[in-house]
Amino acid sequence: MDGDTLLTIGDLARRTGLTVKAIRFYSDRGLVPPTARSPAGYRLYGVEALARLEFVRTLPELGIDLPTVRRLVERDVPVAQVAQEYAEALDVRIRILRLRRAVLRTVAVRGSTLEETELMHRLAKPGRRRPARLDARPPGGGRRAARGAVHAAARHDQRLAGAAESRAAVRLVRPGSARGAVRPSSARAEP
Repeated sequence: MDGDTLLTIGDLARRTGLTVKAIRFYSDRGLVPPTARSPAGYRLYGVEALARLEFVRTLPELGIDLPTVRRLVERDVPVAQVAQEYAEALDVRIRILRLRRAVLRTVAVRGSTLEETELMHRLAKPGRRRPARLDARPPGGGRRAARGAVHAAARHDQRLAGAAESRAAVRLVRPGSARGAVRPSSARAEP
């Protein structure tokens, strides 16, 4: 296929696996503009549209919004800068999700009441410097106990995650082979 070949929107759909509707959507937003129009008014695309569609399709799958995709396609911002910003935003979101998981696990283990659950949620919110003042203390030790339980659950989750990563990264060699040696988990020994 040479650089002068023009593809119909149906050809693009078959080659990329996208629907005609999706390609039309990206085209209408200026992310993948048609190279030309046929005499009947149909959109025609150059071969560079294939690569651009893959790029435009990949970024939203990574969580990047369409206005940012447009800025990247138009080369207004460098890809590395956007990737760094989105990675940092994901780090914040992961921390928030870990805190929520810790609260929910603590509530489940303790069999907490609705009031205690609400208090633990307030105490676990990121960016809180002081606990919220409440008139009624939850049963089972008050605010300090609730905060301690949430933080203990969060530490427990971190230890579990670290242990799972360690197990996934390496495993011990079978007995009888080189002592103390480790190898990647993907290099499995045949029984």
